[in-house]
Amino acid sequence: MFKKIKLVIFVDGEFFHGKNWDIDRNRIKTNSEFWIKKIERNIQRDAEVNTHLEAQNWKVFRFWSNDIKKNLDSCIIEIQKAIAERQV
Repeated sequence: MFKKIKLVIFVDGEFFHGKNWDIDRNRIKTNSEFWIKKIERNIQRDAEVNTHLEAQNWKVFRFWSNDIKKNLDSCIIEIQKAIAERQV
């Protein structure tokens, strides 16, 4: 979190935050009622947090953890650009 320039970065785990949820939702076989409810609430909460922060002029970044592992340089470039734009 960069308070001075109102920039926040979240790193979301694919399972817990529902990446490809329309597809992966049906793959949960164990304790599915619990996990589906939990993950759908996480998705909803993430959207609520984004909306709240953006309404207060925060720049919100959400990266999937595997995207950071596979494409760290491009994630860093996105963040650096946003920092440069907000420091003007």
